Amino acid sequence: MKKQFAILSIVLTLISCATRHSGTHGKIEKTIKLSFGDINLKIDTFDISEDGNLRNVVIYHDKYYIMFETYRKYTTQDFKMMVVLDKYGNFIEKVSVPDDFKNIPYYDISIENDSLLVKETQFEEYTFYLDEKGGELKPIKKRKLKSYQDSDYNIYTMDHGEWGGTTYFQNKADNSVHKVEFLPDAINRIDSTYYLLQSKHFPWEHSRLLKISNPQILQQSNLDFTGRRVNEKLVGGEFEFNNEEVSIMCSFVFKKKLLHIYSDDKSTYIGEIVDNKIQPLYKFDFNFNAFQCMHYENGKQIYGCFIHDKKYEKWKKAEFMPFNDEIKQKPVYNKGAILIIDNDSIVFHKLN
Repeated sequence: MKKQFAILSIVLTLISCATRHSGTHGKIEKTIKLSFGDINLKIDTFDISEDGNLRNVVIYHDKYYIMFETYRKYTTQDFKMMVVLDKYGNFIEKVSVPDDFKNIPYYDISIENDSLLVKETQFEEYTFYLDEKGGELKPIKKRKLKSYQDSDYNIYTMDHGEWGGTTYFQNKADNSVHKVEFLPDAINRIDSTYYLLQSKHFPWEHSRLLKISNPQILQQSNLDFTGRRVNEKLVGGEFEFNNEEVSIMCSFVFKKKLLHIYSDDKSTYIGEIVDNKIQPLYKFDFNFNAFQCMHYENGKQIYGCFIHDKKYEKWKKAEFMPFNDEIKQKPVYNKGAILIIDNDSIVFHKLN
């Protein structure tokens, strides 16, 4: 009996080393073992009662600021709500949202100079800042927010709608500006080389990765942000990946390697691009979509995320991809999640 008990104890210990489950909020921890290092994968649940679709999320002063949107009948206006959680996922408060913001369909949330700012991205007429003490968003004079910055460059992006977009590199040493006619969803840097990822948002689009070894050889420009894209020629960059079969949603730097989270028709993976092909390194146990919300100066990235449920998989495989009319032709997803990639750690906070 003692021998059987010892064997059972050893088996349970080995299992717990590979995957550790906690009864608190369904916590799961795994180790993703790659040939060049280990990544810690953690999954837990934030129990919040808010309804709506996760639209944007940032971490500010060690708290999560999450924007939810709910589709409303008989009007094109969405109901917007900003909810604040502490770092453990506990509800703190709701942030008051002004009427001017309720009619804005496209916006970003950024952290600049220790301030939380919300910027309209379509017409760029509105900018708001968070009055943390008052718990409300307040309008301020419109301004352009950085998409990325490091010790050498401030990087701005300009969305021109159907004309594409432009990325501007402002050199911090001499304030010179150079641009490339390319609109990225994520920006990463390894040594002095920049990698601009353009995700695939629609079936007819491509996932593209643009490599820029030296921003100084891009086209000279300025920061007036008033021009429209007129030159289709790509100057100063080269494509390392251009593919319509896979959808790259995240790119991050690990051990000086650029890794990607991507999906195909079957699964979701972590992979690496080699010779214009993406090689899978790890397969997730579940499928999800992710969209970048914030890239912090220390390399941390935060994403909004939708983990697919069975209804979504059924919708995706359907011949005509039917929609759910009750939520105004929005595909059926599971609850949202917060995805954080930070050095050797990937964390999912599922919103229950």
